[in-house]
Amino acid sequence: MASPSSAAVQNALGAVVSSVGKDVTGPKQSSGATLDGSVDAEQERLSSDLALFLSNPSLREALADGSLDLSSYSQTVASELAVAERECIQLYRSKTSQLHALREEMDECDAVLASLQEMLLGFQADLGGLSGDIQELQNKSRTLGVQLKNRRAAEWGLCQFLDRIVISPNLAQVIMHGPVDKTYMACVAELLKKYAYVHDQKYDQDEDEDQDDPSFAISGGIPPSRTVAGADMKHHISKLRLVAVGRVRDYFLLKIAELRRPKTNVRMIQLNSLLKYVDLMDFLADASPECYGQIKRVYVESMSHTLVALFRTYAAQLQRLDAVVATRSDLIAIDDATLRNAFSTKVNLQKRGDIFFLGSRAAILDTVTNNTSSSNQATKSTNTNANSDMASTRSAGPILAHVALAEGQRYPYEEIFRSIMMHLMDAATNEYVFVRLFFKEHGQEAFGEMFGRTLSLVLEQLENYLFNCHDCLGILLMIKVTHAQKRLMKSRSVPALDGFLDRVTHLLWPRLKMCMDAQLRSIKSATATSLGGVDLHAHYVSRRYAEFTCSILLILQANNKEHHQHQHQHQPNQHQHTPNTKDPHSSSKRSASSRKLVGTPGGGANSVGIITPSSSFVTPGGYSASERDDDGNASIVSNQSGHSGSLFQSNRIHSSASSLGAGGRSSGVSHRTSAGDMLMNDLSIMLNEMVALLEKLADTHSTNKKKIVFLINNLDQIICIFQERRVSSGRELNTFVDLLMKQRELFVEEELLQSFSKMIAFVQQTEAHLSRTMGGANSARNNRGDASGTTSAGVNPSVVQNLVSEFAANWKRGIDQINRNVLSYFSNFRNGMEILKQVLTQLLLYYTRFQDIIRRVWRSKLPPFCKDLVSTTVILAEIKKYALSI
Repeated sequence: MASPSSAAVQNALGAVVSSVGKDVTGPKQSSGATLDGSVDAEQERLSSDLALFLSNPSLREALADGSLDLSSYSQTVASELAVAERECIQLYRSKTSQLHALREEMDECDAVLASLQEMLLGFQADLGGLSGDIQELQNKSRTLGVQLKNRRAAEWGLCQFLDRIVISPNLAQVIMHGPVDKTYMACVAELLKKYAYVHDQKYDQDEDEDQDDPSFAISGGIPPSRTVAGADMKHHISKLRLVAVGRVRDYFLLKIAELRRPKTNVRMIQLNSLLKYVDLMDFLADASPECYGQIKRVYVESMSHTLVALFRTYAAQLQRLDAVVATRSDLIAIDDATLRNAFSTKVNLQKRGDIFFLGSRAAILDTVTNNTSSSNQATKSTNTNANSDMASTRSAGPILAHVALAEGQRYPYEEIFRSIMMHLMDAATNEYVFVRLFFKEHGQEAFGEMFGRTLSLVLEQLENYLFNCHDCLGILLMIKVTHAQKRLMKSRSVPALDGFLDRVTHLLWPRLKMCMDAQLRSIKSATATSLGGVDLHAHYVSRRYAEFTCSILLILQANNKEHHQHQHQHQPNQHQHTPNTKDPHSSSKRSASSRKLVGTPGGGANSVGIITPSSSFVTPGGYSASERDDDGNASIVSNQSGHSGSLFQSNRIHSSASSLGAGGRSSGVSHRTSAGDMLMNDLSIMLNEMVALLEKLADTHSTNKKKIVFLINNLDQIICIFQERRVSSGRELNTFVDLLMKQRELFVEEELLQSFSKMIAFVQQTEAHLSRTMGGANSARNNRGDASGTTSAGVNPSVVQNLVSEFAANWKRGIDQINRNVLSYFSNFRNGMEILKQVLTQLLLYYTRFQDIIRRVWRSKLPPFCKDLVSTTVILAEIKKYALSI
């Protein structure tokens, strides 16, 4: 039989499935309880079983080849199931005894489990009774916790209340009998807390107080002063507070009394006995304002008395160290009669010693600069002090009076002034800080009352000294010192002495003006007769003027480098207008542009900060001050300039400030009228008067040449002193340099006219004639003379021949004569050699011009006398001989 196809197998299996499905689903549908979900699950199970059946290869092959009969196969399966059932029954029968034993064991287990269940039920009942007891205990514990918390809160409140009102025996013992120390101060602070709590008025005002206030709560909601304990302790606390007030008052009065003892270290008492217990002063200010005021008054009176006594004694000791530098007769143009002894006609050379030389006196500016640390060190002079009795060294600290008296030292008054002011500033700083800490808001008032007498004493002593003071340098140094000290007090943040320092300047500036006016009057009224006559050499008045001016400028320039830098930052182009003053001895001739030094801004007293009174004031004959610097002080204006025009011509510069308008000052100069401006104006007037005095003295000479020599010697002496004192710039120096150059030129002409007057006159006249009659390329077109022997250019050959022969015969002798004259006229060898070079150089120039005239007149053919012309090389070689001999 042929094998059926796979389609037939599948159809057969489908029929089986359908039949099986009908057998399975039929009863369920009949019962009406089958759900769609159950049917789907059964079909899925059958599908899985069929898939398992088909997975058997033998069955799959049998189905595929048609050898498997499904009906017979089902019978086989049924028979196999019957056999398996019989075998199972047989096996059960063979195990009956074992199953019976197993059943008995299961019954025993059930009995045990039942007994356990009964036991657990009993435990459950017992535990139910214990939970009730535990809950009852928890409720009792909660109640006891609340009671304990309430009792502890009551205990804390009661302890706090008692601590705030009860005075411990130790506290009372310390306050009543203990020493005043830190423990005593702590007990007083505790007593203050108790007093403040018991006497707190905010609880006594109304019944409905803030119940959240801790202080209110600890007293049971009752104001502390209304409680029985509070009312009882209120009286005792107040009484103990009064005892503390009395003991603190006695302590401070005792310590303040120690301040008045001789040789007492006031600072140590202030630090260790007063400031250490400053809280007790606050206690007194609150507990007993009367005692507080009494202590303040006693302290102010004690310190005022102590300070006045100290400064009076110190000033008296320093007064014995005063080296009187200048007197009324120490003027620039001093009369010759004052220089002579009373019983002799000889001049006392010691009186001619220059008292205007600054010397080591400038060191005081370094000391005040080091103290303030606000500027660089001042330029120091390398010269030694002319006064041998004056101390040569200056220390940064104040003068030790007893040491100086023992060593016999002497000091200028500005040193004494600096020492007094240093002690005053240190004392003021210490007391200012102390009273601000000790008396708090009443410290400023206490300071004023304490230092009133001391400041008045210092001002009185200064005024008494200034009444007979004629030392301009000393007064100006004191002004600088005062300025530096004011900056020092500003750096210390102690403004208490500002008014006093302003009053000091009110005294210094007018006196300086009076001394400057005296110097100006001496120059104006000086004559050749009063000065003891003049000769060709430098006069002592010019030296005194130069020393005085240099000293003033050095003081003004000292310690102002920072101020200069500040000005250059704000005026970057200012240096374009500042002249570069050269050494007058460095060259023999100047160009026309270099001679315009007069009338250009100088640096002699530029940007010098000088303290002046803080309020504008004008005193009769004194300086006025209205401009202020950064410290609130007037400052000297630096915009000073020179005068224009020759000072030796008829149109001299007037000494009034108004005449400095067009030529005297630059257009950008300030017209402020501060004290510094007036001081610089006085220096300008003094410069003009000094030049006028030199002219007046020069007029006493008979010849113009002697006048020029006299002026050159005096101008050279002034310039040399300026350079020696390192005043290397400024309108004063520029003015004298320019004048010296002009006088040298005049001397050169005068000296050459003495030996070579004919040649010089010929050169000057011929050049002027040639420039008028002949010009350009036609100047030497015709070199033949007319019938009278004169050339077409108007030059007489015989005259020229005589000049040539005369110069050839006498030029060496003339140069030698010039050399002797120069060496005899000028005391300064260097100045004389420069003038000699200038004279010889000018002679060579004149002779070169003389030769040029000959070549221009006889251009085509030189005349025979030209062979006698001296070569310029020979003249130059002769000049070099004199130069090498210098």
